Amino acid sequence: MMFKDFFCALAICFSHIVSAQTGKAMVEIENIQVSKGGNIAAAVFDSKNFLKFGKQVMSASKEVTSTKMVFVFENLPPGNYAFMAFHDIDRNNEMKTNFIGYPKEPFGISNNPSLLFGPPSFNESKVRVTANKTTALKIRLR
Repeated sequence: MMFKDFFCALAICFSHIVSAQTGKAMVEIENIQVSKGGNIAAAVFDSKNFLKFGKQVMSASKEVTSTKMVFVFENLPPGNYAFMAFHDIDRNNEMKTNFIGYPKEPFGISNNPSLLFGPPSFNESKVRVTANKTTALKIRLR
């Protein structure tokens, strides 16, 4: 019985240590066209897999309810991340693109970089997530 209590206490302490070493990102997505319906999808990318769908660190999707919506990504290890959101109007869980790969559905990327000749770099889009803190950012759909 004594060992069981010890291991339970150890597990609780370890879980607090692990959770204390992570951060949270609160992503507010603006300029949502409510009249088009559909879902808003948001994803978190590391530098290695920037904008590689299917290899994102985390992702979430919600039904469109407002012109501004908030996604909270918890338990992110400290580091640099890029965040991306798009309005999945047809609810197919994929961002439609034209023949050259430019998105046909409204989208946005963290830091709202200008997009002249292709996607932005990770460095233009990165946001620092710090342990034990909430990082707030806004993405404006275009």
